[in-house]
Amino acid sequence: MKQPLDQDPRLLRLFMAVAECGGLSAAEQRLGLSRSTISTHLSELESRLGFRLCQRGRGGFALTPEGEATYQAAKHWMAAGEAFQQQVLELQHRQLQGELIIAISDDSLNHPNFSFSEVVQRFRAQAPGAHLRVSSLNPSAIAEAIGAGQAHIGLAPQSSLTERFYSKVLYQEQSFLYCAASHPLFDARTHNRQALLQQDFVGAGYSWHAALTEREAPFNTCAIAPELEARLALILSGTYLGFLPEHVAAPWVAKGSLTALLPDELHYTTKMAAHCQSQQRSNKLLHLLFALLNDVHYVNAKKN
Repeated sequence: MKQPLDQDPRLLRLFMAVAECGGLSAAEQRLGLSRSTISTHLSELESRLGFRLCQRGRGGFALTPEGEATYQAAKHWMAAGEAFQQQVLELQHRQLQGELIIAISDDSLNHPNFSFSEVVQRFRAQAPGAHLRVSSLNPSAIAEAIGAGQAHIGLAPQSSLTERFYSKVLYQEQSFLYCAASHPLFDARTHNRQALLQQDFVGAGYSWHAALTEREAPFNTCAIAPELEARLALILSGTYLGFLPEHVAAPWVAKGSLTALLPDELHYTTKMAAHCQSQQRSNKLLHLLFALLNDVHYVNAKKN
């Protein structure tokens, strides 16, 4: 005969439900099973135990002495199992403590496909003892921070500067060339590429990836603004043309303050990814955050 701890916990839970409901019929709704199915499962458990648990039939329902003892033992077993799970959870939480430094690209926080708030919510639920330090930087500064060990994880574009890191692509974004309403080209019905290249241009000022470098190189760069907010301000002044991520420009386009120039020609795609040093992947907090970033963005991608 099998030892008690070898019994199927599902059968024990079913028996406990029947005992607490006072019969098979009363337990049907609680268990979501038919009376005949419940009876079959009870018979299987009795066969495994080697004794009868309850009297059931025309004479009504009643636990046998063995059944009452089994019910009390099962309650203690279940309670012990819950206590074990709680202790393990507490141990896990103790390991998920410390500080995690996150550097986020300044053009990503408001992207509709970047679900950072949901990731943080799940992270806090699973690691309530962890402390987060989050900063917003330009992509080059993020790569430098990760390389120098000043940030555990960076959320920035995939590029040649991040090839030495472990990375996970999360989503893509499009960037276009924009000018402001006060710029002479804003109301032009047609635009000539060569004429655009002669206009004053504000560049990002860093060699991040080939597409950006290739797009900015031919322009007449008269200003540099690595941070997105500063670059946006210079473009809105009407003095400069410049590239912006589509989601950043969208509110200003909707208000009539910005327009994209030759969008079919002058654009580039960026793959946004999470990056860290390969040797840091054993960090439990970092491992959890990577798993959540992957899970949340995979699920959202499936939805879309």
